[in-house]
Amino acid sequence: MVNRREVANVVTSIVTSLIDDNFNKSEEKMFETNVPGSDACKDGYRVGCRRIVGLDGCFLKGYYGGYLLAAIGIDANNGIYPIAYAAVESENQASWFWILELLALDLEIVSSYQISFMSDKQKGLLEAIYILIPNAETRRCVRHLHVNFKKASFRTKELKDLLWKVARASTPRDFEDVMDELKKTNQHMILEAKGKSILTMMETVRTKIMCVSSHVGGNRYQVECSPSSQHMVDLVENSCSCRNWDLTGIPCMHALAVIHLKDEFLETYVQT
Repeated sequence: MVNRREVANVVTSIVTSLIDDNFNKSEEKMFETNVPGSDACKDGYRVGCRRIVGLDGCFLKGYYGGYLLAAIGIDANNGIYPIAYAAVESENQASWFWILELLALDLEIVSSYQISFMSDKQKGLLEAIYILIPNAETRRCVRHLHVNFKKASFRTKELKDLLWKVARASTPRDFEDVMDELKKTNQHMILEAKGKSILTMMETVRTKIMCVSSHVGGNRYQVECSPSSQHMVDLVENSCSCRNWDLTGIPCMHALAVIHLKDEFLETYVQT
C-alpha cells in the first residue's frame, strides 16, 4: 500500500505545449514541450537555497530525439538541488524563453537583482535571460572554461590552478592580481625572446605560436604546437593522437598543419 505522503509531492504541476500537426494536415495536436514540476522542490529552493540557478541541457537519444533542459540550485551544504526539468523539441532561444518564464513564476523572482544564473552559454539562453530577467547576474561554468583551455592546448596544472583561483576571487583587487599572475605565465613563453633583436625576437615568437610538422616515416608525422603538446598524425588512417579527427571526421589543427605542409587539399581528408 502506497503512503499518500510519499507521492503527494512527486509531481504537482505539469505544463505542456502542443502545436498543430501541419505536416500530416491533421486536426490533432503534436507534442512540443513538457515541464513537470514539484512544489516541494520549488518551496525548498525558496526557503533553503542560495540565490543561484544553474542551467544546462543535453540532447536525447530516443526515437523522437529532442533535448532535456534542467535547472538546479545550490543548497546549504553546497550540494546540487533539483528545481525543474523539461523535455523540448530543440535547444534554442524560444525553448529557453519558455522555461525561464515558468521558472520566474514558480520561484517568485520579483527582483531580478537578487539572483544569479550559471551556464555554459547554451544556444539562445543568455538572450532569454537578458529579456526576461534583465538585472540578473550571469556567470560562466568554470569547468566548461577549463575544457576550452585544454582544447587550446593550455593543459598545465599551473594554468588550471590559476583559472580556479581567478574564479574564486571575491574582490576586484584579488581578481586583477590573479589575472596578472595568469598573464605572466604566458609571458614566460616569450621570456627568451624579449632580449633579442627585433627580427630575431619576431621569429622566435612566430615559432612559439605555430605548429611544426616533422615526417617520422611512412605516412606518419609528429606535430609540435608547444613543448607540452605533441601529437602523431597518420594521413592514410585519417587519425591523430588527439582523437578529434577520429571522432568528428574533420581534420584537427594538427592534421591541418601536415596537410598544409604537403600542399594538399583539405577537402580530400574530410570523411563523409
